[in-house]
Amino acid sequence: MVLRLSGDKCVVKAITPGGPASHCPQLHVGDALLAVNGHNVQGKSVVQVTELFLGPTGSTVTIRAVRDIEDSFEVQLVRGKTEEGIKNAKAIVEEDVNIVHKMHADAAKFNELKAEYADLEWALKQQQDENRIFTQQLNTFKKEVEKMEDELAAALKRAAEAEKQVPVLRHIHLFLTSIAAV
Repeated sequence: MVLRLSGDKCVVKAITPGGPASHCPQLHVGDALLAVNGHNVQGKSVVQVTELFLGPTGSTVTIRAVRDIEDSFEVQLVRGKTEEGIKNAKAIVEEDVNIVHKMHADAAKFNELKAEYADLEWALKQQQDENRIFTQQLNTFKKEVEKMEDELAAALKRAAEAEKQVPVLRHIHLFLTSIAAV
């Protein structure tokens, strides 16, 4: 049986296959241990509780446990070979270690993606700022072009007016030239 702490309670984390707890149908994963061989285990570390399980192979250990909010119950387990239990428990712990390693790797990948996201967000803001500046410049240029178009239209209008006066000016020029010749 593998234990873990949950607050100040020692809880069954896993039932070791082939171990004494695997032969006890009353004991389930998630059960909180209250006492081992009459010793209150609330507030004790997993190591302290595990030491209460140690004893000669074939001897019994009495466990008082509780599941959810039900009344407590008591079971007796016959101690198995310590080496075998340690081997099975070690396999479960190694699996947990692998899960922790994967969690660390996932956390590192998450942090890497988070940093990449921040970089992309910054780049997007920069691009938006550049687009805003470009739009402002484009609008300024458009206003200048419109102003130049207005000025050109006015100049063309003046040129058309001036062109209308060319025959009159020619006539005046001819008149003045003929007077000057006399």
